[in-house]
Amino acid sequence: MKNGRNEWGVGYSLITFLEKILKAHTNVVVLNRHDDIVFEITRNSQADQLTIVCIKAYTASLELVMRVVEAFPDVDIIFIGGKWAGYTDDAYEFCQGRQIGIYNAGTLAGALRKDEYWKYGKDAAKGNQGAGKQA
Repeated sequence: MKNGRNEWGVGYSLITFLEKILKAHTNVVVLNRHDDIVFEITRNSQADQLTIVCIKAYTASLELVMRVVEAFPDVDIIFIGGKWAGYTDDAYEFCQGRQIGIYNAGTLAGALRKDEYWKYGKDAAKGNQGAGKQA
């Protein structure tokens, strides 16, 4: 897929890292990438389509996820980066209230297998909060 320009400061290496995760996932078919950081996928088992936005955040704040939702209102999953990446409790609650999953590289694959992908694991997958979790 062609690399475009993005205003979010997400590097090409993180974008292609997410693309590799998605392409290797047995429940996912990557349909499209647009706006450089947005992936449209189809899940095989659920026969649904999801929109994943790739951002880079050591700790995704409420303000950051609100900006993502404002810029990409159809977002289903926010991918925040490597296994060290995390999010604040406020960001998590905001996403849960909108049925948006928020995941790092350690937890995305599990979420993509679940019917209710946004519920996959704050407690079941400790890596979901990452090293950057704030109280």
